[in-house]
Amino acid sequence: MHRRVLGIGIGLIALVLPACSYTPSALEAWPEKSSCGRYENLNEPVSADQTRMDRCLLDAVAAGRPAQLTRTSATIEGDPITEYYRVLGPGRVEVFIDSTRDSFGSREWTHMLCEEVADDGGSLYAVFETCREIPVDEIVE
Repeated sequence: MHRRVLGIGIGLIALVLPACSYTPSALEAWPEKSSCGRYENLNEPVSADQTRMDRCLLDAVAAGRPAQLTRTSATIEGDPITEYYRVLGPGRVEVFIDSTRDSFGSREWTHMLCEEVADDGGSLYAVFETCREIPVDEIVE
């Protein structure tokens, strides 16, 4: 019985590890742009620095000016989800969402090209109605 449990445990680890260690090649290929920053907020009150970084990206979207931002937030259960935003120009925002550590979610990467990004009073998000999903490894110019 111990062998069976061990085998199942090793199999589960093998399924989970590749998802956690994979980064889409299209994200790795991102050229360096002026950065609005990077932050993590795991269900804490939004800080002034986080608001400033979000505002930086929103201003870049409004101006069509290149910029990027990486933010990690938590689900209700506390699992981290990381979002990568890159403003390419007017009405063009590339977004990656890493849900690989969300135990109650898809456990996948999502890659989108969006027209709008918004803030609902402390949480930045891609306006999904303006987005189209694209293959996770497709490089956007």
